[in-house]
Amino acid sequence: MSLRDYIGIGKIFEGVIIINLDNRIDRWSLVSTELAKMGINDVVERLPGIVHRYGMVGCSLSHLECVKIAKIRGWKSVLILEDDIKITEHFNECCDKTLDQLSNTNWGVFHFGAMLMNICKQVDNNLLRIGYNWAAHAVAIHEKVYDFIISNYDWSYSETDTTKPWGGHYPFDGFVNKNVYDAGFEIYSAYPLLITQRPDFSDTWGYHRDYKDLIEQSYDIQISREVGVLIVSKNRPMQLHATLDSYFKYARDSGNAKINVLYTFDDKYKDGYDIIQKEYKDRVIFIKESDYTKDVIKVVSSVPYILFLVDDVVFYRPFKLSDGCKLLTNNDDVLSFSYRLGSNTTYSYINNINTSTPKEYDIASNVVLVDWTNKLPYTDFGYPFEISSSMYRSSDVLRMMSLSDSGWASPNYYELTGTETVRSHVKDFGKFIATYMKSVSVCIPLNRVQNQHLNRCVDNPIYSPESLLRLYEGGMMLNFDDVNEYWSSNSVHVELSPSFKRRIA
Repeated sequence: MSLRDYIGIGKIFEGVIIINLDNRIDRWSLVSTELAKMGINDVVERLPGIVHRYGMVGCSLSHLECVKIAKIRGWKSVLILEDDIKITEHFNECCDKTLDQLSNTNWGVFHFGAMLMNICKQVDNNLLRIGYNWAAHAVAIHEKVYDFIISNYDWSYSETDTTKPWGGHYPFDGFVNKNVYDAGFEIYSAYPLLITQRPDFSDTWGYHRDYKDLIEQSYDIQISREVGVLIVSKNRPMQLHATLDSYFKYARDSGNAKINVLYTFDDKYKDGYDIIQKEYKDRVIFIKESDYTKDVIKVVSSVPYILFLVDDVVFYRPFKLSDGCKLLTNNDDVLSFSYRLGSNTTYSYINNINTSTPKEYDIASNVVLVDWTNKLPYTDFGYPFEISSSMYRSSDVLRMMSLSDSGWASPNYYELTGTETVRSHVKDFGKFIATYMKSVSVCIPLNRVQNQHLNRCVDNPIYSPESLLRLYEGGMMLNFDDVNEYWSSNSVHVELSPSFKRRIA
């Protein structure tokens, strides 16, 4: 049986070589299991790893040898594997689709998984074009790059620095990271991550190494570049501060996301918004509302995915923007990823009714799908378009707005018009809402700042916008410390009586 008999990997790679030191029988046993899961254990060629006093040099020379073998044999491309690979839960579902998409590019280097550093752009559903990166545990090289690598790699191990565990030599992934990329070759990576590294004792480093979390986190952070966050706010600088505070506390991958606050205020609230802008000037883009519809379109149009928030939302559990982004990328029948809903949501505060726990469709370890089309309209699971804690494809939002030429002029009408538009064009949008098993955000309706819809709220004078403004300008902020990852709620809206804490020391 030849590699070409394997529909996915054999269609694009003409050879697979795995690097394994002769003394690491333990690794060979473990990696054989992974190769069997990939279905290529019968066609993989083992290369005895090159031994060098500096493990990094031995590993790099082994990769170089793989490239030389591929050139000698006339392979159009070669997949080089290290013996600590571990496939992810996405491999079987996404591998063939990813390689099909790769075959339509002018690729020079392809990673089944890497530690992404910067310059990351999604070019297809399952494919990222990347720049600088680390890791070469599952890397494919196209024949167009063979000569460049063979001719230019010598310099990387010509110097010795005995003060460093790798001898000061430039590793193979570092060479690909910089030199191959700078030479103009196109480098791609699978999306989502298909192959990671198993934690183990590293002969390269001389001690136990765990790259798994670093690799996975790098994908999450880079993927979050695709997400924009839009928070709408009116006359509530103190509540907005709590929203931003909790967002940055619990978002695990927000570093690259564009955080936008679209705000408007009556004159007396100006100083309050000046305070919060000064505090978050380096992390948040503040946009003074001029035309709500046009302002929203401008933000939504700038990113592939948009997370809508409002200024009385508080996050209370860790979450990832990339979870919503990845799910929307790979599931066309999903309309949104809701961070406010979960299997714990059994009470509709706005309607003041109990609701049954929806039937859940498991699609990942902690994510479920709920069919919003068969839920009671205007209850939380039957409200397909909302802007308090949900992520959407920007293309869906813009298409939604194009289907109706009115009703977008304010946040409340925006939700209602969007919901009615989606309901009347169900076939044009996904019929599922995705959620975590447990919600990660909650709306705390202390007050109301609009009269279009008399939404239910606490409506206590101590929490009026004016009262909160005075406290905020006096150096205080809302204290939601008790609302944390151990706290739970059965509703997306909860009446709490928060205390206050000093904002300025």
